Amino acid sequence: MIRDEIVDQISERLQIAPAVVEKVVAHQFKEVAKALTIYQSVEVSGFGTFLFLKKKALLTLKEMQAKALKRERGESVPMWAQDLPALQQRINQLDRQICHSEK
Repeated sequence: MIRDEIVDQISERLQIAPAVVEKVVAHQFKEVAKALTIYQSVEVSGFGTFLFLKKKALLTLKEMQAKALKRERGESVPMWAQDLPALQQRINQLDRQICHSEK
């Protein structure tokens, strides 16, 4: 289900203007994304739970590093593995933010 469909269904079901529902939905998505960037889990009642698993993220990072090494050797790797330096930089930035906020 895409965002527009969510807005349409809520608007019809609750008889609220789509513009109002869009603002609420946009805010909710923004807050979920913000929570996940600081390693928090989010539960949306009736929709699901979104977890940030640091161990899984680190495992994925190691896998991406291995694929980047293959690329350097000239072996073929998936397109997403080519973004490894940017991902690693973002993870390091988030780690620094978390360590700073825990003090």
